[in-house]
Amino acid sequence: REGVRAVNEALSQITTCKGLETVLKVILGVGNHINGGTSKGGAWGVKLSSLAKLKSVKSNDRKQNLLHFIVNLVRERYESSLKFLDDLKGVESAAQNDTAFLESEARRFANRVQQVGNIVKKGPCMEDDQFVPVMKAFHDMSASETKRLLEEAKSMTRVNEKLCKMYGEKPQRPEEFLEKFAIFVCDFRQAYLHVIERSKPGH
Repeated sequence: REGVRAVNEALSQITTCKGLETVLKVILGVGNHINGGTSKGGAWGVKLSSLAKLKSVKSNDRKQNLLHFIVNLVRERYESSLKFLDDLKGVESAAQNDTAFLESEARRFANRVQQVGNIVKKGPCMEDDQFVPVMKAFHDMSASETKRLLEEAKSMTRVNEKLCKMYGEKPQRPEEFLEKFAIFVCDFRQAYLHVIERSKPGH
């Protein structure tokens, strides 16, 4: 259940993070400015696949890349948005989950609980049989837990599908979607630290 909960939390972080929204708008604006007058100009949104390419676009002196420039721009004009690095702290670890396995395990656990429920319904085989009372206590506790787990798994799928559509992404597993943001957060953090280091006296 912890894996499902971690993925849901990460998806929620992406959905509600205002800092991320601002940073993506900055990237979109920079991209449209660079591509002005070309077929790539005037884009309405940022392709997530392009986020990993920002550090590949180098300056003429090769000392900086486009991501460094964006980091500086965000620092100067939208500094509070840098909080998105902390707001998305759960994305990197959540992206490591195998959600197909998590969903399979949730269904398998639900089936086991149902089997126990069927045994409980039959009642004890003997008058002093303690197996059924013990299993009934287990079933009563597990049934509500199973219901929540299945609901969380369904929510994970539903929210992921919604976010994929929102970002213009093709249908994909939640971990595939999250991985794009995990890589971006890592790249942006490294670029930020590099910019801070270069801004110190003597650099």
